[in-house]
Amino acid sequence: VLSIVMITGCSQLSAPEPAATAAATTAPAASKTPETSGETDGTKPSGPELEPITFKVGFISSQAATDEAHNLMCDEIERLSGGTIKIERYLQGQLYTADSDGSIALSEGTLEMVIMGDLMVSAAAPEIAGFTQIPFAFDSKEQCEEFWRTVADQCNEKMLEKYGCRILFDHLAMRGPRVVAASRPLMGADDYKGLKMRLPSIAASVASFEALGVSPMTSSMGELYQVLQTGTAQACESPISTLDSIAIYEVCDYAMLTNHTFSFRAAHVNEKWWSSLSPGHQEIIQQGIKAGFDRFNELESNGDEEILQKWRDNGMTVIENSEIDTQSIKDVVTPVILEKYKDEWDMSVWEIIQSLK
Repeated sequence: VLSIVMITGCSQLSAPEPAATAAATTAPAASKTPETSGETDGTKPSGPELEPITFKVGFISSQAATDEAHNLMCDEIERLSGGTIKIERYLQGQLYTADSDGSIALSEGTLEMVIMGDLMVSAAAPEIAGFTQIPFAFDSKEQCEEFWRTVADQCNEKMLEKYGCRILFDHLAMRGPRVVAASRPLMGADDYKGLKMRLPSIAASVASFEALGVSPMTSSMGELYQVLQTGTAQACESPISTLDSIAIYEVCDYAMLTNHTFSFRAAHVNEKWWSSLSPGHQEIIQQGIKAGFDRFNELESNGDEEILQKWRDNGMTVIENSEIDTQSIKDVVTPVILEKYKDEWDMSVWEIIQSLK
């Protein structure tokens, strides 16, 4: 069983239950739009006829934007292939609800493709990816995207070596900035002291908030509503669209638009499977990924303000970035994290990030 060690080596990702693994080959695929006749509007790559293939793709949850984008991706791959590529879709958390379990299924070859964020690359290449967890390392999602493309080859080399997987970095779904939701207003660094906060199980992220005096806890996204509702956690942080998917306004009174980190989702593939495909298969799959992620980026960019207004209408207080002393948070966290990981991370990567500002 694969075990993915996180950045500091102090926590591990757990393997999926045997039933979940078996489900990858036995569960019915999610409903799909009817197949087209195979016409491709002249966009089908030229070359020899494609051999028929079927592959499985997984994702952890159901949200309007991701459902639309991921199904568009699959539809476009099948359309461009003229029906010779068929996809078994498990895009709404049917097989697993944590990226850790999806990572294991991908590495073991139970799934050929998984759409997820930076969990796997953070485990494989902490000396590179760790810097992205430092609050306010990036000024914009464009800078974050440029960074990941700059270090793509190094990251994939590590992922191939450790897990036999790669990220298709050519096309990224850039998520909105991460914000903080809490039971009380958090206006600067001092307000975080003693706060019980749910955080992702990535060591550098946990360490960043620990530097502010937070008492961290980890849970799956599926458990987030409950831990906030019961007071087990008093705060959490995630992109706006993700928080909205659990009706965050029902369990938190305040949203702080800190915009403290930016992140991506990408298509991760099992290398043994990916390298077995013809260039024609690979090109079509990449084109489909581009179509789906372009749509996600459009939806993500346009949807946040509508969501924030919904939160306000439901009684949540939304605190704008300009009202928050983000510099006080940065001044506390950045030197602590750089010192903590100075012997483990490649400090030249921090210089890359600074050069992209």
